[in-house]
Amino acid sequence: MVKKNKIVDVIFWDSEINILKFRLKELNDIVNHFVVVNCGKNVVDTMDIQNEKTTFLYSDKSLDSFYDDTQLVLKETFMLLELDFEDILVFSECDEIPDFDYYEQFLNNIDYSPFYINHTVFQWDKHYYSENKKLGSLVSNFSYFIQSLTTVRMYFTNKNNVLFGDTDAITCGWKLFNLFCEKNETNQLLIDEMLECCDNDPVKSNPLVKLKGDEKLPKNFHILPYKFEKRTNTKKHLIIIDSSNKENQNNYDSLSIIYFSKTFPETFAVKSENGELVSTLFLPDKVLYGQKSYEDFIRDYKMNDSKRIIHTVFPQDQDIIILVIDSTIYLFQWEVWKNRNLCELKNPSY
Repeated sequence: MVKKNKIVDVIFWDSEINILKFRLKELNDIVNHFVVVNCGKNVVDTMDIQNEKTTFLYSDKSLDSFYDDTQLVLKETFMLLELDFEDILVFSECDEIPDFDYYEQFLNNIDYSPFYINHTVFQWDKHYYSENKKLGSLVSNFSYFIQSLTTVRMYFTNKNNVLFGDTDAITCGWKLFNLFCEKNETNQLLIDEMLECCDNDPVKSNPLVKLKGDEKLPKNFHILPYKFEKRTNTKKHLIIIDSSNKENQNNYDSLSIIYFSKTFPETFAVKSENGELVSTLFLPDKVLYGQKSYEDFIRDYKMNDSKRIIHTVFPQDQDIIILVIDSTIYLFQWEVWKNRNLCELKNPSY
């Protein structure tokens, strides 16, 4: 019987107790031992998560000797765990979660040389994930670690200098970017600014509640300490459907133009040079539901399908949507209509 490599999860932790609890639960079934290096300055009660499988260490990240000190104390800890040379070490900040469904690929890639993992990014401020990746966890084996004096230094310094595509990184797992953010004076002042829809590429961002079937979430995602911070100001989003009526864009926070075509492929929210988000959606060539004429069906279909594009500007409940179709203008609050068919809008605004 082939002996399976042990896995040691080295976590650089900055006192985020809820994220740590999530990580320990998410990886418990596959990780043999957790080594939690507390780099924060806050005293946190960890009594309810301390066990024989978890070792807590302290290392002051503000010291110039942090890298060398941490390397030494980790080496001593690993020796006590009686690791074999080929056992796997994963170095991560607490919010960088590797996906061990890629375990065999990890083994094939180590080859006595460490590699990074590219993580899918989750952002707390929008309740969205981005298809853009971020270099995170560093995977090594014990043999490399005891021969190197700089593994900890390399983990912290190199990943900020390595461009995506310039490293033999494996793409898997997740980066929980600011998913849990305690309110304080500084970030409270920045909430409205951080929630600007232009911060995200709308084509590469999707609501977590509307993930495609092939997108993978952590299995314990539901227990994450998610806090949705709403901006307080109201924005106006102009949506124009197959219309030449283009009002002054400066009067709105976003302008989306939707065209319909009977051919594929569809395109979503492609930003033009003047900042308009242009989309082309598929148009059926026959009535798909109801007893209406094709002309009436198409109008209803276009209005309902426009909600796909409205989602790309990340509207919040208080936002105002101005929908223009066939030179007719409808104005409504997103909270009232976000769960209803837009074809039910009856009274044009003007």
